[in-house]
Amino acid sequence: MITGPLQAHETTAKYKVTVKDLGGLESDYSHEVEARVEGEALEKVIAVNLQGNIYNYGLDQNYPNPFNPTTSIKYSVKEKGFVSLKVYDMLGKEVADLVNETVDVGHHSAKFNASELPSGIYIYSIRVNDFSQSRKMLVLK
Repeated sequence: MITGPLQAHETTAKYKVTVKDLGGLESDYSHEVEARVEGEALEKVIAVNLQGNIYNYGLDQNYPNPFNPTTSIKYSVKEKGFVSLKVYDMLGKEVADLVNETVDVGHHSAKFNASELPSGIYIYSIRVNDFSQSRKMLVLK
């Protein structure tokens, strides 16, 4: 536990937890917990209530990662908008345009096939309305 005044390299995180069993039954959310953590401020993340309403935009880590040759990238959209989801190599060259269209509110997924690309680290980036986020992924052949 971190004590004392908040430092420049720290931030506050708030979260709630729910549990889903193998039968699909889901518990109520816990009370909100606040924790002081080391690191920069957290980026926007997906927040969903029990009714399935989406409160924020989000870009998940691709799965599987590392991968060969295909992976899935999940993202969430809180307001209908034009979504651009692109993949770049480490030099910043665009290597794939996965989504380039208006998307409704909800959870979405895009498949990425890297069979024509060499092994290496790639960056995928989403832009929708006032939100943008990027993540890294690894192709291993």
